[in-house]
Amino acid sequence: MLLVAQNEHGHVLLVRHTYGRGLWTLPGGGRRRSEAPEAAAAREFAEELGCALAGLAFAGMHESELHGARLRRHVFAGVPAGEIRPDRREIAEAGFFPPDALPGECSPMLATYLAMAAGRHSSSE
Repeated sequence: MLLVAQNEHGHVLLVRHTYGRGLWTLPGGGRRRSEAPEAAAAREFAEELGCALAGLAFAGMHESELHGARLRRHVFAGVPAGEIRPDRREIAEAGFFPPDALPGECSPMLATYLAMAAGRHSSSE
């Protein structure tokens, strides 16, 4: 699942992971067995960024194919309820960016997920 967290100014929280290609992307993670998507979203945000996510709302489901397998991502939106403190284990860096001035090195799917959160719908590709 992925989380579109925006502050009171409408800026979007993006993270860089300690692994991977180092692109700016949305925070997120996986679900535990029998864990509801909403509960997983709240847990992942708290674990990786050190605060709760208020007003958690389902924004949609994005489906795509990766290496021949169907990939489904639940997308949620919310507002951080406290100071963002990256765990430095999975999240190396975190910052808020205006939606019209995102950093240059972003995940290629970022615009799709932000549009989903803004329109609160599901999509496929």
